[in-house]
Amino acid sequence: MKNRVVRSIDKINEFMGYFTGFSIFVLLVLATWGVFSRYVLRRPSHIALEISGYLMVALTFFGSGYILLKAKHVSVQVLTSRLKGAGRRIHDLTVNILLFLFTALVIYEGIGFTLLAYREHYRSTSLLNFPMWIVYMTIPIGMVFLLLQIIRNIMVLVTGESPDE
Repeated sequence: MKNRVVRSIDKINEFMGYFTGFSIFVLLVLATWGVFSRYVLRRPSHIALEISGYLMVALTFFGSGYILLKAKHVSVQVLTSRLKGAGRRIHDLTVNILLFLFTALVIYEGIGFTLLAYREHYRSTSLLNFPMWIVYMTIPIGMVFLLLQIIRNIMVLVTGESPDE
């Protein structure tokens, strides 16, 4: 059962990694269009700029669980490279528990801020007049994917089981 949960979380974050990669491609297309419209057509696309900004926020948070899954996050390994066995496991468990608490706080605050933006009808000040609660909602949703990956990591560290077993 535990391995099935671990594998399911891995698959969810693998999918989010592909989704984030596709979003980066869309961002590239929008940026190219923005440059083309500004310098060739002499009519800057403000919509492309605004959507690119929102997409950058979304892909940053949606890709966070995938980054943790692949262990590609920024880390300083001066101490951890010297730890072995139980010391390394205790360190990793402590880091994941602290990360769990921080991520849960970001989710809680992100939901609160999203609801405030929804209730108060926050909108972008540009021509697009985009509802900002949609943009803000990407933060807690993306953090849920990260939280799932943290839970997965804690399960593996506590049980000592490899997800491939």
